[in-house]
Amino acid sequence: MSVNQRRIGKPSADGAGAGVKSDPPPRKATSGPGRLLFVVHLNNMLHNVANMMNQTALPFLTKSLGVGNRLYGAFTTTAAVVQLIGSPLFGRFGDVYGGRLSLSVSFLAMTSVCVMLATCASIPVLFLTRLPLLFIHVVPSFQMVVSDVTDDESRAGALGLLGLSLITGIVLGALFGGIVTEKYSPSTSFLAAAVLSLLSTVLVWFTIPTQTKQKKKKDDKSKPKRGVFDVNELKRLLRIPGVAKLLGTKFFLQMSVMIIQSILPVILTDIFELGAQDTGIFFMTAGIVGAIFQVAAVGPLSKRLKDKTLVMLASVLMTVAGLLMARATTVSHMYVAFAPHVFGNVMFDVVINSALSKAVPQEDTGAIMGFTGTVYHLSMVISPLLSALLLENVGFPSLGLTSSGINVLLLLSMLL
Repeated sequence: MSVNQRRIGKPSADGAGAGVKSDPPPRKATSGPGRLLFVVHLNNMLHNVANMMNQTALPFLTKSLGVGNRLYGAFTTTAAVVQLIGSPLFGRFGDVYGGRLSLSVSFLAMTSVCVMLATCASIPVLFLTRLPLLFIHVVPSFQMVVSDVTDDESRAGALGLLGLSLITGIVLGALFGGIVTEKYSPSTSFLAAAVLSLLSTVLVWFTIPTQTKQKKKKDDKSKPKRGVFDVNELKRLLRIPGVAKLLGTKFFLQMSVMIIQSILPVILTDIFELGAQDTGIFFMTAGIVGAIFQVAAVGPLSKRLKDKTLVMLASVLMTVAGLLMARATTVSHMYVAFAPHVFGNVMFDVVINSALSKAVPQEDTGAIMGFTGTVYHLSMVISPLLSALLLENVGFPSLGLTSSGINVLLLLSMLL
């Protein structure tokens, strides 16, 4: 939605402002957000270092416990379901109690997961380590804080930079996790991740304001305080013009991504016969390419083009990527195909999140970012099974064709 549209109340190109008679002018950034944003990116990086260290060491732990492929699939699905349940509720928690408390709870829960994994000695305990994931929603919480302290014009670029610190953390976490796990043990990697998460808890508590939202006017004090578990509040958000449509668009775009990404390790190792080191290089390259697109393309394009145009461009890129993957016969082909795939993924994620944050009042940015997390985790529940069925019964090219088909349908729906 453009600045002028918000001022005169016209619907935006993506439908986010349809039916709204008048809107306030764009929210101004709070004074001196630079230091706060630095802390956000530092902790976002530390969190993803810790998370990737866990992910690197986890296969060695599950193997030592005798976890087979089916049980590991159930373990992964359990994690996705738990976070699917927690995302919208934790978003409301951030709106009500503020960024400092929501982030502190997330990092403490992450610390508990790391400690539980470090001391895990049985399969039941392994599954119990998924329960604290109900409270781990670091990315939506940081998205809420960034949305609160940036204005409408700079928000897409600021949210895009979160992806840069995220990718940096993933690359460093994969590197350190592999070294620590191989040289010492998986438990050592888990404990190192616990220390990083505890450090983030301390940093957040002493540097993030209790509340990052602008103070409400005196006239608003008479309004009743809305609770975290108020389902009517979540329904109210979905009724805001354009919100449900944006979330639906994000879900289908996310599905087109996860159909490939959820089974990508299997594709690289089984179809293209890559070893562990070459697989790691592929993922690291994808991360670097994504970081370059975040800085060099997404921010500048978001200032020049409308949200709907950017989403359509992302969908076109992923359509092309899917078709290229369907024809891929070598690893070089996969590298070429994955570039537009990553670009499209980065672009639609940033643009839709930015559009959603502008479509709702400031006091609801946490809840709406929680909904974006729900969309992501819902795709994580559905896509692995769908991808496995397609790969086993139809073949590898069907994954790229299915991804392209979803994007073609979305493009037609946006054009009509």
